[in-house]
Amino acid sequence: AAERARVDAEIASAKRINCQIGKRNLVQLEAYARIRVKDDDGEERVLTDTEKAERISKARQTIRENCAG
Repeated sequence: AAERARVDAEIASAKRINCQIGKRNLVQLEAYARIRVKDDDGEERVLTDTEKAERISKARQTIRENCAG
């Protein structure tokens, strides 16, 4: 029973962290028109509109899955 409670607490903690990350990512993606990222070669580039829309969708999904209520 104690092990189960510990695992449940770890899962809840991970969900809280993922919720915060999802919210922070969504705010950043919606606040700025041009988002710079590093590509596989370490070079900076601007996200395309399609890439930005995909990341917004992923952030919203993360929020749905990890934020209570």
